This record gives sequence, C-alpha cells and structure tokens, in this order.
Amino acid sequence: MKRLEIPVSALQRTGLDRLLEAIQLQAELLDLKANPNRSAEGVVIEAKLERGRGPVGTVLVQRGTLRVGDIIVAGSAWGRVRALIDDRSEPVTSAGPSVPVEISGFDPAPEAGDPFAVVESEGRAREITDYRTRKRRQTLGSAGTARTLEQMMQQLKRSGAQGISPCSSKATCKVRWKPLRGPCERSATMRWKRASSTRASAA
Repeated sequence: MKRLEIPVSALQRTGLDRLLEAIQLQAELLDLKANPNRSAEGVVIEAKLERGRGPVGTVLVQRGTLRVGDIIVAGSAWGRVRALIDDRSEPVTSAGPSVPVEISGFDPAPEAGDPFAVVESEGRAREITDYRTRKRRQTLGSAGTARTLEQMMQQLKRSGAQGISPCSSKATCKVRWKPLRGPCERSATMRWKRASSTRASAA
C-alpha cells in the first residue's frame, strides 16, 4: 500500500485542510468505522487539577459513546462523569468516536496517555484501580525502594554474599563520616577501611 504524505506546518498554518481531507478520504476508502453503540473506550490526552472543579481530564473517545453519568476507569484513577465539555467549551451530554471532551469527576486525576473505559459499577471501578495501584507499588518496590545502608547490608548478609570488596570512604569532616561507620562495622560481610585522606581532611 502506498504511503500518503501530506506536508503541514502549524507555524505557517498550511496543509491542515489537505490533511483532514486525506484522513476522511482514507477512512472512506478503507471503510474505517467505530461502533458508537457500545461502552466507551479511549485515551487520556491531558489531565490537571483545577481550582473549584477538582481533577479533570481531556480524553479522546475511540470506540463507543461516552455519556454524563458513566463510571470510567483511567489507569489508577476512576470517577463518575459529572460533566462533558467539548472543544468549543460547550457542555454536552454525550461524545461519540473521534470526539475529544473534557471530563470532570475523576478521583484522583489520571495521567496523560492512560487508556480509559466505562465500567458497570463503582465496585468494579474500585476493584480495577486497587489492583492497578498494588501492581504499580510492587513494580516500583522491585525496581528499587529507598533503603538505608544498614538494611542493604543486612540483606546482603542474609543472601550469603561473598567476596565483597572492602568499603572505602572519604569524608570532609569527622561528623559526616560517623553515620557511615557504624552500619559498616556492624556488618559481617564487609571490612571497613578508612581512607588516610579522611584524617587529613578532618584535621
């Protein structure tokens, strides 16, 4: 299939009409259609916290029809749609495929790029978001949770790590060096060797 290229410039405001015409033409030729008679699905384009309105998100509906009162889940956020605002800042009651709308009613605000979908109940929405929150915490924890030096050395001791090189440290003064010395000396898997330059710096 031949690739269609349309030169556009947002700075000069040229080519946008041709781009829209090309998209419509390709949609007709390829018979690209979305079913509006189903639960809405799409993606979050932008999300923010507005004073007086709370968390709001701009979404693009890709399939189905989004209506006021629907319960939606986006990433680890969910909410009931309280209001829909279209791209002309006018309130609407529904939004079909390919329509961007701003939603108020999220708790908390979603993140840009999160897919969203309409679910059947608040209980289902909480179940989904709780699961995603737990998985995210587990992923962040396995990637590297902030721990103290003593906790890391205790973990190495439990795992039976061998052949660890002696720990050498340089400090600008004795006060800054003392907090590091205690945990290292209590560890059986490390030998502490204080650099000679530390004494000179402390002096």
